[in-house]
Amino acid sequence: MNLFICLFGPSLLAIKLFVSLNKKISNRDMFMYYGIFVFLLNFIASFLTYLFWGFDGNINKEILNSNLFALKYTLLATIIILFVVPLFDIIIKNINISFEVVKNEKSK
Repeated sequence: MNLFICLFGPSLLAIKLFVSLNKKISNRDMFMYYGIFVFLLNFIASFLTYLFWGFDGNINKEILNSNLFALKYTLLATIIILFVVPLFDIIIKNINISFEVVKNEKSK
């Protein structure tokens, strides 16, 4: 249960903060952003765990075995939310990516 809470719980807080910043989000988009936040937060938290505590083993096993490490990991991911979500919001609002399909027809 610790593993589930540590890996997926902070992303629920991130999506709640993101929805409060953006009022016009559909449920489909919210689900997509939740997946992005799960990936980003766990990637950054794993990297920072390696830098701060020098832990280079299996994080999942350590979360299951040590409640203190699970608490540290969850707090670190929660702190990361305060930086990632506003940055992600700024990127979404200011960068627009569009694709245009041009059909080339050869005349005979």
